[in-house]
Amino acid sequence: MKGTRVKFSVIPVRSVKAGVQSTEKVDGETVLASLEQRSGLPAGELARPGESVPLEAAGGDVSINLEGRNKDYISAIGATVLEASFVYGCVSSTPKPVYGTVTTWHEPIAGLLECGTDPKSAYAREAYTLLCGEKGASATASVSPSP
Repeated sequence: MKGTRVKFSVIPVRSVKAGVQSTEKVDGETVLASLEQRSGLPAGELARPGESVPLEAAGGDVSINLEGRNKDYISAIGATVLEASFVYGCVSSTPKPVYGTVTTWHEPIAGLLECGTDPKSAYAREAYTLLCGEKGASATASVSPSP
């Protein structure tokens, strides 16, 4: 139909909230700064404790024009998630090391996938498998970063 607009609503598969858990109190900023450095990411790139993966401004709804596109589509919103274990402390400065884990994310992404394609990125492939129910064929999915 001419001028057909379709609104995709978010169906959460999982949620990710950034945080640092440890056996003793540690500075979360120090842990994140260390992870950014070890991962080769710019300072401040990783989500800070308490931040959840963002949804689109419209509350997770994606609206697009599908005029002339007679295929099945899905929309997906996600981010690259990092989970890491750490040990903090030196033999000379602390009686025992502090053990912990950090969960965070970066690169929020949103995109539209056409069923019958072969998505290349891990998040797109997972969304595709969950929602289209098959592994894909030969074309490439159209996925673009969100602003």
